Amino acid sequence: MIRTQLTAENFLNGLYPLNTRNKNDVITLNTYPSQVETLALNTVMCSKLTALYSIFKATTYTHKIKASYVLVNKVNTMMGWNKVPTYNQTSATIAQDPTQCLTVDEVLKMSTLSSFIYTSFFREFPQAELAKRLAVGPFLKTIAASIRATVAAADVAKAKPSHGHSHSSKKRRVRPFELCPAHDQSLDQVLSVIAVPSTVWPVYAGSLIFETYKTVDKRDVIRMLYEAKVVSATSKLNCTLDACPLETFLDFIKSYVPADIKAECGL
Repeated sequence: MIRTQLTAENFLNGLYPLNTRNKNDVITLNTYPSQVETLALNTVMCSKLTALYSIFKATTYTHKIKASYVLVNKVNTMMGWNKVPTYNQTSATIAQDPTQCLTVDEVLKMSTLSSFIYTSFFREFPQAELAKRLAVGPFLKTIAASIRATVAAADVAKAKPSHGHSHSSKKRRVRPFELCPAHDQSLDQVLSVIAVPSTVWPVYAGSLIFETYKTVDKRDVIRMLYEAKVVSATSKLNCTLDACPLETFLDFIKSYVPADIKAECGL
């Protein structure tokens, strides 16, 4: 996803401007082939996930659409979308007839319906827990390993004070942060596991932050921020996300990580 990669590059260049960097410093940006991407709904490599999504669209999603069919048909007719044969074809987005308008209530209902196909797959679908495990589990495994590695490296660095000046070769090599560019659906998948079901759909250029730190009494805790506000945690987590004990958090997300992703993704 070139656009996402460029967004990450521009962000890092803004955070660390070229004129302020040592000419030998390099900021590493890792990218993954789409086939092994863990932040997208990867139905390509997980046939079980593909099957679940098909069931969802034929049942939960279809029932929701039918319940709002009159409104959906009204909007399609007004916008001319019923004449568009494929999703990726362009269409006129400006209503030509000013007498055809939607009420505020209708707009809100359509907005909710438009995100339903993604949000409800991980929330209202009867097999949502399995869907989350297969779709979000691989990324949760990655983020958990990263958090553990960073915390462990920081602890070792503090236990072994370097000798010499501040630019010693023994200075701790701990990444201050990791940036994972993703799309709105990707953020929502993670939130479907960790946050309360009523959490709103990610906005454009939204952010989800995992922040680890030590309390005054040296306990490792984690804070999660969504759009600069503390995430309202699911009741299953048994802690609040302003200062959740790190092991409590990691044990919880581990429960969503497949032991054998290949086996669990097979039909």
